[in-house]
Amino acid sequence: MSQVKTFLDRVGTMQDSFVLYADRLMGIEEGSGTNFVSFFGSSFRLVPSLQFNQLEAFDSRAYASQILSESRYFVKQTVDREVKAEKDLKGEASRIKALEFIVFDFLPLLYSKKYKTSDHLAEMFDAGKEEGDASGFFVRARDELQQKLDNDFGTEAKTEEDQSEKVRNRVLASEKERVRTESIVPVKYTLKELGLTTRDVSDSVTGRLTGLQPLYVIDNRVYSLVPVNGRVKKDIVFNIHGKEYVPGEVVSTVSQLSKELSNRREILSNITALEGSQNDFSLIKEVLAANDKKQRQMVELARLKEYDLGSCGFVLKDGNYYVYSRIPKFATQDGRDPKVFWTFPTVRVAIQIGWNDKAYTSDSPIVVEAMNYHPCMKNRKEGYSTICNLNRQPSDYRNTPLDMLRKLSDAVNVVMHPLNKESLDAHSGHTYFGTTLTDILKQESLTREQAVGQGYEIAEVIQTRVGRSKR
Repeated sequence: MSQVKTFLDRVGTMQDSFVLYADRLMGIEEGSGTNFVSFFGSSFRLVPSLQFNQLEAFDSRAYASQILSESRYFVKQTVDREVKAEKDLKGEASRIKALEFIVFDFLPLLYSKKYKTSDHLAEMFDAGKEEGDASGFFVRARDELQQKLDNDFGTEAKTEEDQSEKVRNRVLASEKERVRTESIVPVKYTLKELGLTTRDVSDSVTGRLTGLQPLYVIDNRVYSLVPVNGRVKKDIVFNIHGKEYVPGEVVSTVSQLSKELSNRREILSNITALEGSQNDFSLIKEVLAANDKKQRQMVELARLKEYDLGSCGFVLKDGNYYVYSRIPKFATQDGRDPKVFWTFPTVRVAIQIGWNDKAYTSDSPIVVEAMNYHPCMKNRKEGYSTICNLNRQPSDYRNTPLDMLRKLSDAVNVVMHPLNKESLDAHSGHTYFGTTLTDILKQESLTREQAVGQGYEIAEVIQTRVGRSKR
């Protein structure tokens, strides 16, 4: 779409120089006046124009046909994009199936941990049970998750009108987030310092763009105007509202101001168009209609980048789902010196789960947040780092909910106990991914008592074989 011209474009083509002062444009003409500029000893009057909001209103009337046409085009493109997104989402059967498995078969296993005190997640379930066997804990957790889904997304299929209106409101909110109100030139002076009050100016896009600052324009360059005190000997001196100014530094160009003004007003026009576009969005009712509660809730979930349940949840990254267990901040015992505990912040440990005719887990476990000082992270300064899971391989775990749980549990155990005997013995010279522990463990170390006092979960590797100690 072509950029709608602004009054700044028109003035710039008719006059080589002019002034922007608060919310008015001032032309430079021959003659004398209360507001004037002295050019090399000759005086010229400064003639104020209409206020910025009036000039913007004139632009809207002058280019009404173009603005209307482009606003309609924007709405059409938006509706087409949303239709495609909805169709693509519903067409991603594998993604919806993966979500169903995560929510109804796997997350209940993680979520039900809150009913037990076992430190190893998989220890809560009998290894001999079939994956279809529902323990009391599992059923209780699944019921709670279903209640949360009902609370978050409702229990009844919504009307087509509600669904299309929901999409329209979502797009409208997104467009409103694009609205910019900050000045693109340095804001140095208040209205009071310019000899004005709020009653002297009106709100406008241009005023917000310029910060209502005094500016001098010549040959497309925009200079700030700097107040001076007392008599000055300058070739160019502006006298506006009884105050003297001289040109300062270049802060922008007319082209930049006009382009930004046009872009901001285009966004506002788009918002206005969206606010009156109920009929346009009603065209996608059929696409948005859901068959039943479960399908609708899964489609709603598929729109989210993250769904957090406190102790567990999932994130969507690069089209893949990572189901995580959240570890509270913890202090892990150093197997080389049992009196030393190394501290780590709360972190999410996750495994990737997908769907290809059936649920599967692939790749090694990861941590969502970066763990700068953890020995077992392949990329310590980056999130989504692979965890060194000792000699365990992804292929060691079957694609069943319980085996996935064991895979995640083993990863949690490694993260919380990086300096146990198994880990230390497996790393010659205590070197992890090419770096020694001396160069890795740069964070604060505490005694057990200090760690408990500061609220850290205690992970012992000497006193207990596995797990967190009881406080």
